[in-house]
Amino acid sequence: MAQVIRTEGVAPVLDWVMRFVSKCATQLNISASAEFIETLSEDIIDVYKYDSLEDIAECLKKGRQGRYGINYGKLNMVVIQEWMAKHLEEKYRAREAAHENSKHEESTMDVREEYIRLIDESADAKEVEANRSGIELLKRVDKVIKRKLK
Repeated sequence: MAQVIRTEGVAPVLDWVMRFVSKCATQLNISASAEFIETLSEDIIDVYKYDSLEDIAECLKKGRQGRYGINYGKLNMVVIQEWMAKHLEEKYRAREAAHENSKHEESTMDVREEYIRLIDESADAKEVEANRSGIELLKRVDKVIKRKLK
């Protein structure tokens, strides 16, 4: 959000966050004045200025859906901080899992590449051996033919 605030100013960011908060309050059937929504939105921007608007929107969405526990008709900064802590923990775990997955895929690719290299070397060795065997066979056939021709 900090980058957006620097480039676009605080007004559009405040407008977006106010929309998110208003929708959340409506869905939770909480009466909230415009002043309350604006103040809560300003607090959210102040506390979470280094997080993205997508994080704020996703947090409020999951919170109103009850994914972070039962909401007892409250929507304030304490509730949002609890939700945001859970949201950021989920996000961190997802990134951690993706990172571990990519490390596993990289090591799997390394093993596959090494396996293919070894198979290629083995095939090359077998081909060379087969060529040697073929040459030896041709030499023996040649000797037999020469003996019969004598």
